[in-house]
Amino acid sequence: MKLTTKQTFMVTNSGLGLGLLLCLLAIFGLILSSCSRENVHGSGRIITEDRPVVRFEDLVLEGPLEVHLKQDQRIPVVLEAEDNVMRLVETFVNGTTLHVKIRNGVNLKSFRPIHVYVQNEQYRRIIFSGSGSLTVNDTIASTLFSYEINGSADARLKLDANEIRMIVNGSGNIQLEGKAGDYSAEVNGSGDIDALGLQADEARIRISGSGEQRIWVLSLLDATINGSGNIRYKGTPGTVNAQVNGSGKLIKL
Repeated sequence: MKLTTKQTFMVTNSGLGLGLLLCLLAIFGLILSSCSRENVHGSGRIITEDRPVVRFEDLVLEGPLEVHLKQDQRIPVVLEAEDNVMRLVETFVNGTTLHVKIRNGVNLKSFRPIHVYVQNEQYRRIIFSGSGSLTVNDTIASTLFSYEINGSADARLKLDANEIRMIVNGSGNIQLEGKAGDYSAEVNGSGDIDALGLQADEARIRISGSGEQRIWVLSLLDATINGSGNIRYKGTPGTVNAQVNGSGKLIKL
C-alpha cells in the first residue's frame, strides 16, 4: 500500500510526537527524583553513638565515610558524626556482611567527617563504594583478605595473609604493608596501588587504563597492562611473565 503525502506527514508527526512525549516524561522523572532527595547540612555539633552488631566476616561501606579497622574481640560499631547526620547513617548485618551506609535519598552538604570505628575478630572481604578512607593501624591477619574500591576512596592497610586480592575501580588509592603468599590485583581506571611495603611470594597484576601498581615480589610475577598504566616492581622473581597492550610499561626498580 502506497502512503499519500498527507498520510506520510501524519505518521512522521506521530513518531515525532511520541519521541517528544518520552523525552518530556524522562525529564519530568529526573526532576521528581531530584526534588524527592533530602538535602542535609551538618549542624556542627559532633556526637558519638554505639551500634551493636552480630557476628560478621565481610564489610560493605557506602558513602563519604572515614573508616578505622581493628582486629580484636568484636565490640559495637562506634560512629562519630554531627547530630543531624548521625540519624542518616545505617548499620546492619545481612548474613555474614556488615553494611555501613548513608540512607538512600539523601544529599549531604557541608558536613564534618563521618568516622566509623569497627573492631572484629576476622575480616575476609571489604567493598568500599564512595569517597572516604579506610585505615588499619595494626596488622590484620587472615587466610584470605579481599578489598575492593569503587570510586575515589583511599586505603592504608597492614596485612599478613596467605592470599590477598585488591581491586580498584576508579581513582582510588591503596597503600599496603605486610606479607602475602599469593597477591593479585586489578586496577581499572586511574587508581594507584603502592605495595612496595608488602612482601609477596607470587603476584598477579592487571592494569586497564592509566593506573599504576608498585609491588615487592619474590618468586613469580604475572603482569598484564592494557593502556598507559605502569607496573613497577622490586625483588628478583625467578619468573616474570608480561603482556603489554598500549603505552604502559613493566619497570624493574
